[in-house]
Amino acid sequence: MTRHLNFAALALLVSLGACAASPESIPATTIPPSIYAGYSCDRLLGLQQRIEAALQTAMLQQKSASINDAWGVFLIGLPTASMGGGDIAPQVASLKGQRATVSDLIAAQRCVAPYAKNN
Repeated sequence: MTRHLNFAALALLVSLGACAASPESIPATTIPPSIYAGYSCDRLLGLQQRIEAALQTAMLQQKSASINDAWGVFLIGLPTASMGGGDIAPQVASLKGQRATVSDLIAAQRCVAPYAKNN
């Protein structure tokens, strides 16, 4: 009986470790600024908007995967979202890194958004 409880506890710990991470806890991947060498301010500002939109979508998907995994582990002992490919942590990390690098380049080039130029 004790062996079965130990095995069940171990299985639960392993399945919890396989759960999708919350999007807030995913660190950014380092993206080299050289990827964006020669980009104009307009191009960087447009890219920043596209990255931000993609990141928001990815974070919502990752949050859903995290919640679904928690429920899956609670109900059946398996992280169902991660097992089904719903965990997109690498994509979230990449988008966070892109956002940081592009933001740094925008600041370094002293770019100003078009709507802010008139102020």
